[in-house]
Amino acid sequence: MTTDLISKLFLVHSVIRRAINTAFKQAGLVWNFEHFIFLAAIPAGKGIPLKYIATTVFGRDQSAMRRALSALEKAKLIKLKREIEDRRHLRVHITSEGIEVLASLNRLALDSMDTALFSDEQETLVKLSGMLDQLQPPMDFESLQVA
Repeated sequence: MTTDLISKLFLVHSVIRRAINTAFKQAGLVWNFEHFIFLAAIPAGKGIPLKYIATTVFGRDQSAMRRALSALEKAKLIKLKREIEDRRHLRVHITSEGIEVLASLNRLALDSMDTALFSDEQETLVKLSGMLDQLQPPMDFESLQVA
C-alpha cells in the first residue's frame, strides 16, 4: 500500500511539474517549476533560511537548487543575507520584483495544475489538498535545525 501511494504521489508531482513548465513556456516566460517552488517557499518580509529551501524544498537535488538560486538572484527576484546570529548561514528574501513575478507565476501554475489534474473534479482536488495538509509537518522558518 505504501509503495503504491508513493508511486502515485511521484506521478502527481510529475504531472504538476510538466503542466507548470508547459504553461510557463507557452506564456513565453523564462522561469520553470524549480524557480516557482523556490519563490513560493519564501515568506514575504522575514525571508527563510537557505538551508530550509535546500533540504525541504529541493531535497537531494542540490544542483537544481543552485541553478534556481543563481537565476533568481541574477534577475533580482531574491536577495541573500547573512544570518545575524550565525554569519555562516544565509537567509533568502524575496524582493518586490520577486513578489510580482511570483503572483503571475502562481496564477499560471494554479490554472495549469487544475487543468492537468482535475479539469472538472474540484471536490477531488480539495480532498487531496486537505489530505496533504494533514501530512505536512509544522514549519519553523526561524530554526536553523532543518531536517
